[in-house]
Amino acid sequence: MRAIKSSELRIGNLVEIDNHTKVCEVIEIKEKSLRVSYIRSDNGMVHNPIIEIDRIKPISIIEEWLLKFGGILDREDDSYVFKHFAVSVNEKSEAIMFFQDEEIAEFNYVHQLQNLYFALTNEELKINL
Repeated sequence: MRAIKSSELRIGNLVEIDNHTKVCEVIEIKEKSLRVSYIRSDNGMVHNPIIEIDRIKPISIIEEWLLKFGGILDREDDSYVFKHFAVSVNEKSEAIMFFQDEEIAEFNYVHQLQNLYFALTNEELKINL
């Protein structure tokens, strides 16, 4: 898995720490560290540590995340439809493909989908629980 740079992230992006055991929301961005927020499973309390950037890992896009963000599977063309756009899953590269006119952009990580959605809609992509 590739390293993530702080310049790729926005407040509200979801990332992983501790060898993919905790999904965290970015709440503060610094050059070499982030402050993240997550709920500790041992006591249910919200934890907001500062984490060095080299401990931060991007979350791979899989069907589970597309569904959590409210994507609806269109079985006719194997795409996930969101409120403002559709994306297709490229099974070979485990990435999503964004199509606009004839241009294609490929994304592999949740934070990239969150950033694309915000750039297109000026709204945050929220998790549907």
